[in-house]
Amino acid sequence: ITPAILIRSARQLLTLRGGPGPRCGAAMGELGIIQDGAVLVRNGIIEEVGPTRRLENLKVARGAIEIDATGKVVMPGFVDCHTHLMFPPPQTAGADLAMAADRAARALLAVTAQRLAHRGRPYLQTMARHGTTTVEAKTGCGPNLAAELKVLRVLGVLHRHPVDIVPSLLFRLAAAAEGSALDDAAAAENVFL
Repeated sequence: ITPAILIRSARQLLTLRGGPGPRCGAAMGELGIIQDGAVLVRNGIIEEVGPTRRLENLKVARGAIEIDATGKVVMPGFVDCHTHLMFPPPQTAGADLAMAADRAARALLAVTAQRLAHRGRPYLQTMARHGTTTVEAKTGCGPNLAAELKVLRVLGVLHRHPVDIVPSLLFRLAAAAEGSALDDAAAAENVFL
């Protein structure tokens, strides 16, 4: 069991207080704002939110690791649900996408996994600095299974450093890349894991 963490004295603590269902329209702008707010976290789970004075007086808060958020806004982290963190590199306008994807996948295989992780880490650090806590990252290397698997391994290494990564295998059918007579729906098929 890890010690409790008390984030205290936030100028504003933003919460998503409200009903359990999804928010639509004007309801998306409804936030709970607690002035001089605090958050008590124990074992990675938020246990209490509220005014700093109330949370500081809780028994579980005694001996907690304290984080002073004076003058700051504390809010839930962002979730970026669509990224291409490792692949593909920027495409040139008018390029044959299948050929460009093939070249890019071969270039990706020529780079070490360590180098790819080194390349991806600054993007994740920037996201974290701006409040992102979780990203979904697609592979998207076309019909090149070796490149897809390499990207998945690198995403696994980067997970939680510094944000959570939810990988998606975006595998395009080989026949579609080769220009076979598959219909448009099948050619566009992707598989998400």
